Amino acid sequence: MSEDSNDTQTNIVSDNSDSTKFNLLFLAVLIDLLGFGIIIPILPFLVKDLNSNQEGLLVALLLSTYSLAQFISSPIWGRLSDKIGRRPVILIGLIGSSISFAYFGIVEEYILLLSSRILAGIFTGATLPTARAYVADITPPKDRARRYGLLGAAFGIGFTFGPAIGSLLSLDIFLVPNFPKQASASFFAAILCMGNFILAYYKLPESLIDKEGDSSPSLSTIKQFKILSKNKMILILFTIFFITTLIFSSFESILPLFANNIDDRINEQNIGYFFAAIGVLIAIIQTTLVGPIVDFFGEDKTIYLALILQTLSFFLISIATSVTLLGITIIPLTLGTALLNPSLTSSLSNKLDKTNQGIGLGLNSSIGSLGRVIGPLYGGLLYDNLSPGSPFSIGSIILLILVITTYNQTFVKQDKL
Repeated sequence: MSEDSNDTQTNIVSDNSDSTKFNLLFLAVLIDLLGFGIIIPILPFLVKDLNSNQEGLLVALLLSTYSLAQFISSPIWGRLSDKIGRRPVILIGLIGSSISFAYFGIVEEYILLLSSRILAGIFTGATLPTARAYVADITPPKDRARRYGLLGAAFGIGFTFGPAIGSLLSLDIFLVPNFPKQASASFFAAILCMGNFILAYYKLPESLIDKEGDSSPSLSTIKQFKILSKNKMILILFTIFFITTLIFSSFESILPLFANNIDDRINEQNIGYFFAAIGVLIAIIQTTLVGPIVDFFGEDKTIYLALILQTLSFFLISIATSVTLLGITIIPLTLGTALLNPSLTSSLSNKLDKTNQGIGLGLNSSIGSLGRVIGPLYGGLLYDNLSPGSPFSIGSIILLILVITTYNQTFVKQDKL
């Protein structure tokens, strides 16, 4: 009786400790993503000021260079976090993000804006995949979908309030004299990230108990992919994440230009509120519905449901003729995205062994970054050279092909491998 009581008390203490760690990690990710979200509505309209006839491409390059840097750095940071621990890698990412935001706020030439996005991509490549590995360290497999859903809500909240704050800080009354018009938003993001670093430095403990002892050089991204993708189910999840990230990133980059094409009253002062509405829905869904839906369908069938919703939404977006209709057609996309990301991350984590969590989740983040490299370029080129709605209509066709091909895969037909 006494031993059982002691065991129960030990478990409660451990659960509370892990919950505290997760709450601190959630806050760290939230603030980091809030800083990123602040500059989202500004980027397309910095390009519009250049009066180029290749607006879509120039916006795409600002996003793609960021993602390319993230793609290259994520697996390196992930492997490093397996060796030296999650905490130091997260701290490096946070202070680096603060520096990159400050730099973005003081430059005006397009080539310098590109360089600032590369710097930001390198340090975000440290923070986000390592945060996912941190969650895997402190969370049993059965609870990972719920916690990844909550962590995904941090993305949603950052995506909600960040663009809204960015739009507000773009108003004339907040402009910083003798600095570019993005300075106020960029400096605010830099301050947030520096505060985030200080909080994490003092409050966020290490989660990785057994660090790898060898000092051999990291495997290349390609070699990591070849090793892990020998598992068919992991390869399928990698493929789904790559394609859906590619299509969604084209949506993010082109939406401000597409909305402005529908109604020229849409600008950097109000597009942030449009992104905010999307973020609100994602945050609500990920905090309330992801857990119950995954419990009912299982992680892998939830992924399939999310694919169907995204396919439908992108087709409807492509034919929207007013801002009101555009807002309505985006609802299935927000639901699908809210369900997809935590379910896919949890499913992947549960298919990786403990020693490969950092590598596997870092590689998955890197694959997503590759999708974000190609997606904006794909969207920008189609927008400039075919039609404003073509990135979304062609995206829906690509997703439909993915839906059809994955229907016959094992992971859809059964809940457990």
